[in-house]
Amino acid sequence: MRRKQAKAITMIQLGVAGVLLLLLVLLVYWYVEGLSAYKPKTEVHQYFGGSELNYGANDVFRDEKGLIMVTGENGKSPIVDTPLLYKGETKLTLPCNMLLMVPNESLGVKRVNYFTTVTENSGRVTFTSDKKMAQSYGGFLYDGGDLYIFLEPTTLCIGNVKEIELPPLSYAKVRYAQSVEYHNSETDEDIVIGINEVEVTAYAKSGYMLNVCKDVIYTDTSEVLLFSAVDKVAVIEMK
Repeated sequence: MRRKQAKAITMIQLGVAGVLLLLLVLLVYWYVEGLSAYKPKTEVHQYFGGSELNYGANDVFRDEKGLIMVTGENGKSPIVDTPLLYKGETKLTLPCNMLLMVPNESLGVKRVNYFTTVTENSGRVTFTSDKKMAQSYGGFLYDGGDLYIFLEPTTLCIGNVKEIELPPLSYAKVRYAQSVEYHNSETDEDIVIGINEVEVTAYAKSGYMLNVCKDVIYTDTSEVLLFSAVDKVAVIEMK
């Protein structure tokens, strides 16, 4: 009888240990999934070359070995590198790591990680990720390649013939000597213009100027080539 009781107790202990182990595995999975996946829980969209790409409320975005993939009703596919946008909101989510620079404060840079959501209200920019937040006033985000997100009112100049006034959270993507694609965050317009050898510059409300073809920033006192090694920069502190 005692042997049967001992055996039963051992089986119960093994069962409890198995359940605890399963819960631990699930917790680790959920934690890792939370870091590498993003679920907007609403419809979002992107633009690529002026064409709109739409995603459903139940679609899931994941980082898979450095490539952002979306899984939804139409299966799995990679996404383009322009921001995820929200209809009727001054808000976007980053699909890649980007550099943050606020020239009216300093020429230092911080990294803002992918799946961070960015909003703007009366000049104050808020970065939100995993329930943590950070803020800045003005400046811009740069992907180290050809994408700029303007965090303050900015005038985009294409050569000497065209000026476009862009509100905060608008962006420009410049393919040198080919085209410039710009997105207006208020109107949700996405325009592509061929530029050939024409220079494209951006004049921010706070006073600095960007040459977005050559990736150079100009202030009243300096001219600096922008840092492009995004992942080597320290991440912005979020609380």
